[in-house]
Amino acid sequence: MSQTQGQTANTDYFHTFLNRTMLMLGQEAVDTLRTKTVAVAGCGGQGGSACLTLARMGVGGFILADPKPFDEPDINRQWAANLTTLGRNKAEVYDELLRQINPDVRVRAHTEGITDANVTDFLAGADILIDCLDVAVAPALRAKMFAGARSAGLYAATGAMISFGGVMAVAAPDGLPMDLINAHEDESIRDSHLPKFLEEIFVPEFVRRVERTIGQFKAPSIAVSPALLGLMLSTEAVVALLGSSMPGWRPPVCLPNLMVVDLLRMTYRVAKLEEFMDAPAAPAQPPADPSVEVASPPAEAAQAARRAVLSKVGWNTNLLPHEAVQVDLLTDSWSEIPGAQTDEEIARPTAVQTEDVLRGQLGYRFFVPVFRGRFAESLLARTIRPGGIVVCNSLFPTTRFHMQSGGLDVRELACPQAFDAIADAPFKGDLDIAALGELLFGPEGQKVRAVYMELAVNATGGHPVSAANLRAVRELTAQRGIPVLLDTTRAFENAELVRQREPGYADRSLGSIVRELCAYSDACAGSLTKDFRCRVGGYVGTNHMEMFVGVRDLTLAMGDGLDAAGFAAMRAALARCAEWNAQSQARVAQAANLHKELAARGVAVLSPPGGHGVFIDVRAMLPHVTADRFPAQTLTNELFIAAGVRGSENLITPAQAESGTCLLRLALPLGGLNAQAQSAVVEGLASLLDRRQSIRGLRRTGGPAGVLGQFAGTFAPIAD
Repeated sequence: MSQTQGQTANTDYFHTFLNRTMLMLGQEAVDTLRTKTVAVAGCGGQGGSACLTLARMGVGGFILADPKPFDEPDINRQWAANLTTLGRNKAEVYDELLRQINPDVRVRAHTEGITDANVTDFLAGADILIDCLDVAVAPALRAKMFAGARSAGLYAATGAMISFGGVMAVAAPDGLPMDLINAHEDESIRDSHLPKFLEEIFVPEFVRRVERTIGQFKAPSIAVSPALLGLMLSTEAVVALLGSSMPGWRPPVCLPNLMVVDLLRMTYRVAKLEEFMDAPAAPAQPPADPSVEVASPPAEAAQAARRAVLSKVGWNTNLLPHEAVQVDLLTDSWSEIPGAQTDEEIARPTAVQTEDVLRGQLGYRFFVPVFRGRFAESLLARTIRPGGIVVCNSLFPTTRFHMQSGGLDVRELACPQAFDAIADAPFKGDLDIAALGELLFGPEGQKVRAVYMELAVNATGGHPVSAANLRAVRELTAQRGIPVLLDTTRAFENAELVRQREPGYADRSLGSIVRELCAYSDACAGSLTKDFRCRVGGYVGTNHMEMFVGVRDLTLAMGDGLDAAGFAAMRAALARCAEWNAQSQARVAQAANLHKELAARGVAVLSPPGGHGVFIDVRAMLPHVTADRFPAQTLTNELFIAAGVRGSENLITPAQAESGTCLLRLALPLGGLNAQAQSAVVEGLASLLDRRQSIRGLRRTGGPAGVLGQFAGTFAPIAD
C-alpha cells in the first residue's frame, strides 16, 4: 500500500471512529483537534483519564511524562492500572493505549518524568498543559513548569481530588498565574491542613481524612474523583483548543475562578480563589501611625473630592499633601513621613553609642555615621578607583548615580529571574554568577573595580539576595582581589527572607544571618531611616582601616551633616534596635499577607512577595495603556481616587527599562497597616480590575525633565 493510500486509510479510520463526535461538534472541529498537542504531566488517575478522553475527542498529539511504574494501590483509580501493567512505566503504557485508539496519534513519552533539565523540551510543541503531577513533586519544579507554559503562551490546567469530585484550576497565559495555587497546595501539604471552605462543599469527614494523610504525600481516593477530574480537565482543554467556533462555546474557567464539583452532594459551581483562603488570625496591632490610618470607606462623594484634590496638584500623587491621603504607602522611609515621630519622641537621652550598636548589628569593624543614607552612598562610591567597571545587581538609582558621576562604568548583572514578574524564584536579588565569572576572567577582567550589591532589592520588588549567592560572589572576587560592597539599608528584611527560603537557615537568629551576609563583603553603606525607624541617619561600615580613614577624612572635610539633635535621634533609635528588628519580621509577614490577598483577587502582583512592600505589575494591570501615556502614574492616580491609597511608580534600572518593566510600589513602613487600611488597599485595586478598560492614561503638561520629573511633573487625563 502506498504512503498516500496509508494516509487516506488512516484519515478514513480517524473520521470513522469519531463519526458520532463529528455529528456533535462538526468535522472542522474534529480536524482542528487532530492538529493539536496536549502535554500531560503525570499519567496517573487524572492524567490517564484526561489523555484517553482527549484521544477519543480527536486530539492528535500528546506529550506524556511520568517516571513511575504502576503498582497495586494504583488499581483502585487509574484507568490503565491492572494486573497486566503492574511494574510497567505509566507514560509508556498510555503511549500504547493511545495508539490502540488512534494508530496515527503523535506521542512523545518522557519516561524519566519532569525534571529541571527537560521542562523546556517537555513543553516544546504543546498547545496546552494539563498538570497531574504527584503531590510529592517539588513545588519549585512544578512552578518552573507553569512558568514555562506561561512564557510559551499556553493555558495550564490542574485538579485536586476530594471525595466524589474535586477542584479544578486553569491559568490563562495572560491572566492570573498558577503560582498562588502551587504555593497554597504546598502549604496545605506542609501543614496537613485544607481550607475550611472545602467542608462547605464536600463531606467534612472526607476532607478531614484527606488532611490526616496529605502530609505523608498520599491521600484517600476512590475511582470516581480522578475519572471526573479527567473529564473536567478534558472539557476545559477542548474549550481552550477550539475557541469560539464551537457551538455553545464559553471561555475557559480561569483563575481567580475555580470549578468545584462533588457528585455525592450534587454540587457544581464556580468558586472564587479568595474563598479558599482561610482568614488569618488577626495580628496584634501596633500603635497607629499617621501614615497608615484610614478614613471611613470611600463613597462617591469622597472619590469626587479626591479627584478634585488630585486635579489641583496636576494629577501627580507625589505632590499631594499628606493630610489628603487616607493610606499613605508612598515610602517606607521615616525621614519622609510627615508627623511620624517628633524630636521629643525619638531623641530621648541614652548612653548608646552609634558605632557600637552598628558593629553589633552588622559586624564591620569600623563605622562612620552621617546624616542620611544617600550621603553614605556617595562617600562609599568615592572609595572606588575611577575609570573602571563596577558590577552590580539591580541597584537603587541614587547608588548608581554616585558611581557613574565618579566616572565608573556600572554593569548590571542581575540574575535572569529578576526580570520575570511571575517567576516563583526565591532570590531575585541574586547576581548572575556565570556572567560575573565570564567578566572577571575575560578580556575586561582587569577593569573591574568592585562588585556592589543591594540587599532586599527595591527595583525587583524587595526581593532578597541569598547567602549562597553572596558566598559565591566573594569566592570569585577574592581570586582577583576585588572588593565586595553592600547596600545594607534593608538587611534585616533580606535576612528574614533568607531564614524563610534558604535551606539551613530556618533556626538561625536574624542578627546572625545579617552578620553572615555582611561578612562576605568588605564595606557597606546604609540608611537608618528604614529598618531603624529613625528620621535621620546613615552610615558607612568597613573592615579595612585604610577605607575607614579615607571616608572619615571626607566627612571631616565636607561635614557629616549631623548636629547634636541628629546624633541624639540616631542613638535613641539604635537603643531600640531589637524592637525594630521584630517589626522588620512583622513587615515581611504583612507583605506576604497583602500579596496573597491581592493575588487572590486577580491583581497582578510581582511574585514572590518581597520584604518591604508589595509591587504591582502595571503592564499586566493596564496592558492597553502605552508607555507614552504614563501607565504607572495613571494606576497610582486611579488607586488614590478609588480608595484614598497613595503608592508610587517604582524607580527601575536601565536593564529593567529595556525589558519594559513598569511597577507600582506599595511601601509598608515599620509598624505596618491595620486591618482597615489593608482592606482599603485590596478593595481599591480589585475595583480597578472591573473597569480597567475605561482607564485611558495621562499626558505630560509640565515639570522638570530627568528623574525629578517623575516626582514633580504635572499631567492631565486623556479623554479618548
